[in-house]
Amino acid sequence: MNWLKAGIIMILSVVALLYFTRPSREDVEEYVHAIAFSQIQAKDLELSENAARNALLQTCREKPETCTDAFRKIIRIEYRPRVIYADVIIRGLGTENHCYALFNQLTCTETR
Repeated sequence: MNWLKAGIIMILSVVALLYFTRPSREDVEEYVHAIAFSQIQAKDLELSENAARNALLQTCREKPETCTDAFRKIIRIEYRPRVIYADVIIRGLGTENHCYALFNQLTCTETR
């Protein structure tokens, strides 16, 4: 019987840990913007045929602080909280990524 109690306590502890380490919507937005800015600064995003996109990339490379408002308009973040994690869909600049927010981290896969 003690093993059963210990097992239940262990399971509840893990669920509580997962719940309290699930990133909030604000955390996810900060992660997304930080990742985007690091890719822009690292020149991972190449110039394309889209003139507006190219202008935004050049502006962001030269003055990153001016891009925050533009990114908030271009990148759409759909946040769906679950009990122990959050589903996150990030749309913008012609891509769509499905992510999981868990343990104060964001793990994504590009879907389109």
